[in-house]
Amino acid sequence: MNSADFHASFRMADGTTADLGAAPECGDVLALLRASHRMSAAAGERPLVRILPPPPEDTGSRRLRAEFPADGVPRLYLRAMPQSPSAQAAISRDFMFLSLLPLLKAERMFLFHGGLAADADGNGCIFCGPSGVGKSTAVAKAGAIWEVLADDLLYLSFLDDGCYAQPGPTWSTYLTEKKRVAECDVNRAVKVKNAVILSRLGDVGIRRVTGSAAGLMLANSFVEMTAWMALCLRDQAASTQLKLHAFNGVQKLTSSVSCHVLTSELETDITPFLLALPR
Repeated sequence: MNSADFHASFRMADGTTADLGAAPECGDVLALLRASHRMSAAAGERPLVRILPPPPEDTGSRRLRAEFPADGVPRLYLRAMPQSPSAQAAISRDFMFLSLLPLLKAERMFLFHGGLAADADGNGCIFCGPSGVGKSTAVAKAGAIWEVLADDLLYLSFLDDGCYAQPGPTWSTYLTEKKRVAECDVNRAVKVKNAVILSRLGDVGIRRVTGSAAGLMLANSFVEMTAWMALCLRDQAASTQLKLHAFNGVQKLTSSVSCHVLTSELETDITPFLLALPR
C-alpha cells in the first residue's frame, strides 16, 4: 500500500488484520466503512484491496470496477461516491464483497444469510431459514439472553478448531431510519457452536438434525446470499463458481457445528429452547 493511502482495517477470524486502502481521492468510501462497521483508520498487516480513481483511458460508465492481478493486491476503481444513503449502501456492500472475493474464491471464507448471537460463554449461534420465516424476530428474541451481533449477512471462516462467524455490512447499516437488531462490528468473530434453522411447520419445539438433512436446510442460506452479492460481478462464470463453492460451505458447516430445527410461532418465547442447546 502507498504510505499516502487512507485505510480501514479490521480483525479477521484467523487473527490477522485485514487492510483496505484507498488513494486520497477515494478516501470517503473508507470513511463510510469505518463509521458503519467499527473499522480502524490504522493500516492493517494483510492488504486486501486498494481503491483508486479510474485511469484517464477508462471511459466506461460503471461506477465501480475491479481488477484482480495474479501477483498483486486487487484494485477497485471508483468514479465517485454517490450521495443517497441507498446508493452508498450498494457501493459499500459491493466494495466489501469485491475486497474479499479472492478469499471467497479460495474457500477461505463463505457468505451466509443469517443472524448471529453470542451466548454468555462467548460461543456463537447462527440463525437461518427461508425468507419470511422470522429470522430477525428470532434473533431479536435471542437478545433477551444473549448478545446479538448480526441479523443478515455473515462471513464464515473454517479454521483448524472449527467454524467462526463475523458480521458483514447490510442495507440497514446505512439506512438510519430503519431500526437495526444489531450494530455491525466486523471485528467480532466468534466460534460457532450451534446453527438454528427456523421453521413454522410442525409442532413447536426444537430437534437436532444431522448429515444431508441438515445440509439441505442450510444450503439456501449459503447460495442465496452468494447469488445476491455476486450480482455486482457481471461475470457469470465467477458467479457460478462461487455458488458451487457455497455447497462446500454447507458440508463444512454441518461437520463443524451442532444443527437444530426450531419450530415456533412469531409469539413463541424461544429462549427456553435456546438455553437447552449444547454448550
